[in-house]
Amino acid sequence: MEETHQPHPAARLLLPLVMGAAVFGLYVNTLVGFDYDIMRPYFRQHVMIDDVLMVMEKNDLHADGPGAKASNPTVTHPYGYEKVWRQDYWAGRTADANLYRPVTVLSYWMNAFVTGLTPVPMLFRLVNVLLLWLLGVLTAWWLGRYMEHPAGAWFAAFLLIAHPANTELINHIVGRADILAMIGVVGFALAQRRAQMKRRWSPALIVAGLLAAALAVGSKETGLLVIPVALVQGFLVRTTHKRGDPEKRWRVRAVSLALVAIPAIVYLAARASVVGGAGGYGQLWADDLTGNPLRDLPLLERLPAVFAIVWHYTAQIFATDTAFLHNPVDVPTWSSPDALAGMCLALGYLAFAAFTLKRKHWLSVPIVLATGQFLLVGNLLMPIGVYAANRLMLPFIICAVAVVAHFIARTTNGSRRAHAAALIPVTAVLLVMGTVTFDVNTKWYTIQDLTKHDTEIHVNHPAAMYLRGRADAEIAARPGATIDARSKALDNAIKWVGRAVEERPDSIQARLLLAELLLATGRYDAAFGHYFDIVHEQNDNHLESLIQLSVLEMIDGRIPESAQYLHRAHKIAPHDARVMHNRALLSLAQGNVPQAIQRFNELLEQFPRHAEAKRQRDALRDQQLELVEQQAQHARWIEQQARTRWRASKTQNDDTDDAGDPTKLDPPIVGPRDE
Repeated sequence: MEETHQPHPAARLLLPLVMGAAVFGLYVNTLVGFDYDIMRPYFRQHVMIDDVLMVMEKNDLHADGPGAKASNPTVTHPYGYEKVWRQDYWAGRTADANLYRPVTVLSYWMNAFVTGLTPVPMLFRLVNVLLLWLLGVLTAWWLGRYMEHPAGAWFAAFLLIAHPANTELINHIVGRADILAMIGVVGFALAQRRAQMKRRWSPALIVAGLLAAALAVGSKETGLLVIPVALVQGFLVRTTHKRGDPEKRWRVRAVSLALVAIPAIVYLAARASVVGGAGGYGQLWADDLTGNPLRDLPLLERLPAVFAIVWHYTAQIFATDTAFLHNPVDVPTWSSPDALAGMCLALGYLAFAAFTLKRKHWLSVPIVLATGQFLLVGNLLMPIGVYAANRLMLPFIICAVAVVAHFIARTTNGSRRAHAAALIPVTAVLLVMGTVTFDVNTKWYTIQDLTKHDTEIHVNHPAAMYLRGRADAEIAARPGATIDARSKALDNAIKWVGRAVEERPDSIQARLLLAELLLATGRYDAAFGHYFDIVHEQNDNHLESLIQLSVLEMIDGRIPESAQYLHRAHKIAPHDARVMHNRALLSLAQGNVPQAIQRFNELLEQFPRHAEAKRQRDALRDQQLELVEQQAQHARWIEQQARTRWRASKTQNDDTDDAGDPTKLDPPIVGPRDE
């Protein structure tokens, strides 16, 4: 077939509009009625524009008013876009400078710039909704280029946008990186396919392809999958013109390679300049409950879990677990049913991929896309930040709907009646998926709703209970919370985190939070017990527990024991602000004021913004000055009393005619005498 069936011009406009209405209808309830606090941590870590963010949060928390906008140069002068190219994804806020996603960060900056000082999470999610709509349209156009009639492609695209796994992409602000990357990959694949059909790259297609490739690689590391997609589609997939000029075909292929190679080289060079060779995750992601349990395992030990992840993502396509948490209670082993089922699926997928590649079938392109995604995010090549997440599923869903589109195209064979018949089951599936998606959106209104949803799906899962307790702890810590609300939230937090500790007593992460909550409620002995167990039973070099033990011992007046814990903490982290601060307080508790002042000065040299240390040091200095002044006043008083006694003695001597006796000496008083 030389040309695919072209729908009526009105249909080409109507179908994208219908899809836009469908996407908006699916996610309209997530644009209203939710709490800004669910977004705040991701504004804080992912917006990346320090000054804009500072003003946004200040205005949100303290209601400085819209008049502050005019006086803020960061908002009124758009220089912030220059910053995103020179910073890692975390903007230096963590020790894990391992990601470089300038295009995604730029999109956050554009959101912040448009909304001004007042943070509007609705607009952040609205942009994600619009991007999902754009991805659906591009997918339909791309798949339609392989079919005589594009109906199957549009059916598949509607399934793509309605999939319940996308709720995390829309509601979780970091999901934008995944959407942008896939828009770039699919956009380039569409441009390349059009160039293949025209047998040349027109100037407009070159610009579109270059921008799409740059968008893909600049949005997320998985955007580099545009390279294998371009290779497979350009070199292995059978083209529609078998008798075309071979020179033209190779020219199209060469331009395709150049269009993906140039952005990839620029991106990798910029990444090397900004983050270097960083690729792993440090302590931030090493939490033993919520972190990736595969982070420290070698390949052979984590291989069963890798196969279990294959089964997990396959099951997610057909029966989506809409929870945010997907960590297993226990790391899968070779005896796990999920690992065995995943191994069988993996072998089947590889056989299917080999079959399509050998036949030079176009389905090999989405299959390569999904395979590459799994190699990057399936913890096979290296452990990543998460075990599994719904926001990582887009390439898998695209591959699945591509298979659906091919099946519809083969079974309908271009027949309008067959397309109408296919519309019935597709509509039924869309209604089911849409209902689930619409309902799950309500679980993203607040952190409490989301964590409650997780505990309802994963009953007795220690990580789910821990996250729910942490969400309640955040309620208690909110400014302006009433005493009753704070007390109730703390009790709920202690209940859920306590249950997590009961299920996983070896979890340092859970014990730490439980100890903090117990301290907040004044139960120092219980908190001391958890810190003590961590240090003496689990990790004798656990810095946080050593610091807290030293503080609690100091409060109880056990200064020698406090000094021992603090000495161990100082050996582990001599330049930690908390350690340095507590050493100064320890010197003060020991009565060594000069040493305390010296240690406060050492702390302030490294952390000049440490307000508490500055206040305490200044108070000690004021006390010392006051003591010196008191001592000086006391000395003057003693001198004055001595003079008074001397004068009285002199007067008495004069009365007894002893005043002129040269053997009488004046008392040794320093100071002027009265003549």
